[in-house]
Amino acid sequence: MEISNEERIQKIIDEENKYNPFTDEDIANSMEVLRETVTNLRKKLGIPNSRERKKEVIVKEILNLISREKNPSNSDILEELKVMGAKISQSILDEIFDNLSFYKEKYSIENSSGNSENSFSKLIGHERSLTKIIKQAQASLLYPPFGLSTLIIGESGIGKTLFADCMYDFALENNIIKSGSPYITLNCADYADNPQLLLSILYGYKKGSFTGAEDDTPGFVEKANNGILFLDEIHRLPPKGQEILFTLLDKGKFRRLGETYNERSAKVLFLCATTENIESSLLISFRRRIPMIISIPPLEDRSLEEKIELACNFFQEECNRTNLKLFVDSKVLEAFVLKKYQGNIGQMKSEIKVTCANAYVDNIGRKSKEIHIGLNDILYNNIFSEGLNFESSSMIKIKTLINDKVFMPYMSENSVITKKIITENYEISKDIYQQIEEKYYEIKKLNVGQEETKNILWTYVLNTFNRIESDAVSNKEVDSDDIDNLVDRKLIKLVSEFVSCLQDKNSRIEINKNILNHLSIHLNEAIKRINFKQVIINPNLKKIINEYNEEYKIAKLLVDRIEKEYQIVIPDDEVGFIAMYMKALKKTEITDERIGIIILSHGKVASEMVSVVNKLMNVDFPIAIDMPLNESPTKIFERTIEIAKIIDNGNGILFFSDMGSLLNIGDVVSKRTGIKTRTIDRVDIVTLIEAVRKVYISEGALDHIYFNIVNSRYALCQTYSTNQSKPSVIVTLCLTGKGLAVKIKQSLLDAYNGIEIITIGMMNEKLAEKMKLIKQKYNIIAAIGTMNPNIEGINYIQYSEDLIKSKYLELLINKDSIDVRKNVLNKDLIIVDKIFKSKAELLDYTYSLLYNGCYVKKEYINSLIQREDMNTTYVKGGIAIPHGMPAYVNKTTLLIVKLKEKINWDKECRKVDMIFMPVVKENDIKLINTLLKIVKSVDIVSSIKKSKSNEEIYKLISEIINK
Repeated sequence: MEISNEERIQKIIDEENKYNPFTDEDIANSMEVLRETVTNLRKKLGIPNSRERKKEVIVKEILNLISREKNPSNSDILEELKVMGAKISQSILDEIFDNLSFYKEKYSIENSSGNSENSFSKLIGHERSLTKIIKQAQASLLYPPFGLSTLIIGESGIGKTLFADCMYDFALENNIIKSGSPYITLNCADYADNPQLLLSILYGYKKGSFTGAEDDTPGFVEKANNGILFLDEIHRLPPKGQEILFTLLDKGKFRRLGETYNERSAKVLFLCATTENIESSLLISFRRRIPMIISIPPLEDRSLEEKIELACNFFQEECNRTNLKLFVDSKVLEAFVLKKYQGNIGQMKSEIKVTCANAYVDNIGRKSKEIHIGLNDILYNNIFSEGLNFESSSMIKIKTLINDKVFMPYMSENSVITKKIITENYEISKDIYQQIEEKYYEIKKLNVGQEETKNILWTYVLNTFNRIESDAVSNKEVDSDDIDNLVDRKLIKLVSEFVSCLQDKNSRIEINKNILNHLSIHLNEAIKRINFKQVIINPNLKKIINEYNEEYKIAKLLVDRIEKEYQIVIPDDEVGFIAMYMKALKKTEITDERIGIIILSHGKVASEMVSVVNKLMNVDFPIAIDMPLNESPTKIFERTIEIAKIIDNGNGILFFSDMGSLLNIGDVVSKRTGIKTRTIDRVDIVTLIEAVRKVYISEGALDHIYFNIVNSRYALCQTYSTNQSKPSVIVTLCLTGKGLAVKIKQSLLDAYNGIEIITIGMMNEKLAEKMKLIKQKYNIIAAIGTMNPNIEGINYIQYSEDLIKSKYLELLINKDSIDVRKNVLNKDLIIVDKIFKSKAELLDYTYSLLYNGCYVKKEYINSLIQREDMNTTYVKGGIAIPHGMPAYVNKTTLLIVKLKEKINWDKECRKVDMIFMPVVKENDIKLINTLLKIVKSVDIVSSIKKSKSNEEIYKLISEIINK
């Protein structure tokens, strides 16, 4: 029997070299027919062209190679493909690397059989926004005997096709369909206006059934037998096209076009997808035959965490594509995450690709091994001329989730793009937070010239000021969704359970729920401060212990729970603050005897900030005064003076201002009214929240709250005493070192007898060098003056006459030095049983962890590599101690990696399976001493190497470090 042309084509393709398949031209030459004939018949058979067939084979080989070798380099992959005999162009390879994540999910190379969640666990949001629809999909597929037909609905670009691919993978993993079962896709839009053609494509046709039907030809339904048929854009089928599917959906029966009696059967699971309203685009009779409807949420409805993870993964893909390190500023990530995308995830990916491509073009001439994407890159491309979502709660929350990122090529297995790393960032503090705030307004006002935006900072249209009376705060609880934007959910639960337990023991206690929320916010910030080794000073600690003894004991109980949950040590000073909250918790009435707070700004920023704070904190006492750009400062001052008279109750007023003439508002009000005032410039939301919280619970007098806020803003870090034998010293500063510096020195000597004081002039060309010499001889408590010398490791305090009298400075002088060895460990920086091919890959990986966690500056990687080039950091017993320059360290920590397989470390080919990387600021030398103690101990090292988890190592090292 003579075989048909279709059968001949199928046979040729089945027997071809999979790595170098035949083109249509090759097949046509061997069959002695026209190439167009081969192309048309191949398409009828549903066989991809040679390029697509080859790509599928290459993709699977690359994925298998990655799975076996754990992140092989680009050159390794090319070499392996050559060995297999595969000839592949750079363009195809680039396209594969560009979509590696998609192909991993599509072919499920690394899935383990029997893991019912594995196929969906790769989807970002599988444990959050997609949980419900994943359960729907699993239920649909598992329903006996062969699953339920399913309709996937949602906007364009949200990933419906990818979700269908995951359903196919799930069906394979759970033996719903056999391994190798077909997965056929058909885009219905191609046949929307030709139901007859659709019939022939779906069901096939009999020879002679229409002109050109030279052979019996199977359709997609037969090809999908015992598998899945995915009909995309099902809404493009006209009513007649939908009716064609009824019999197949109902009975699994069909006939080829042209057949009259030969009824065929097919066991096919239908998946359909549409972007349209199914009520108007699909027949009711058709919808009845699709029992399961799954609605995928649009990008706008996804959480900030998921949007961040999506953006980071797309940046990682571009990093892999360019094979260059990719540095992305936090403001860029923030803009991509906040934007509203009409095209959803697909549009986000496309715009990130365009941004990276333009940055890559700029990089070509420099031939650098890294690309840096900053705000100018996205402004230049005009991607964000509109569509940014600056809803208040999003702006607050995103600043706790995003920091500068570095992406390393082909690090998908050792990915640092995880929620744990992202949410660890504490850089919501004054400097970085303030910069993001400023850029926020720059981006929002893109229609204003950049130079004008930079000078104005925050510009808005005129709005009348809000005068809010200083009434008692209600006992209404702040909405939990708002609190979630500021506070770790685990902490909220811990505090709530503790207070509930407290009420159970004493039913007479009436809890002020609003104070409960303030306590949660305070504790969240305190935990971050402790984790980042920032000093907590409570000038009223002794008074609190004496007068609030009962509350102090209760606070200690809460502290015990927090310390166990977060693996931190909370100082007594912080316990004192918590005791004040415990006292306030039992108050049912709030008095009006509080400090006044007034915020002034150009434009209408003050009103917007106060609105955000009032909503988040559930208060109504901050006053906002907006200053239109065309209004005279004199009028604003007169208005402010009158408001100050109204709200002052004798405790003074704390002013916040943004810039320019408004910075003198406190002095003006004091001179005209006699009201005591303090003014804090460059207002930001975080500082305002902190001030409102302190005022609300009466945490101190005006001066105390002012100095506490100002010091936290200006202090770079608290200096730790590295040598108890060194005397302590305060450095006083002014331009010459002879005028104000001498006056400050005398004031300090009058107030604190016996303290050593050194005066220095800011104009001294060797100021940094001189300070370094002083540090060698003394433990520098602080540098006090009117100008910040910006010398790393020196705690700077802004001078005022009231500072000398304050308890804050007294406590700072008398404060016991803090042992930096505590709280330097982070479980996410203890890596267990990872495989690295080389030392360079390991160093890149560790650097990305440190940089993305804000532990080091961008330059740290170069100093790390330079140190390795100078001399080996190999110690003994398979241990190495790589380290970079302290000048490029933001905060001290210890990174530990226990390798699954040894790697070559130096020219002598010594093998390493354990690294300790001390990331140490200059003042934190004690960590080095502790580290040496660990390395020298054979027993300790042996115990670490036997540990099977980072939890075990964390516990072991913690006990040693905290001794």
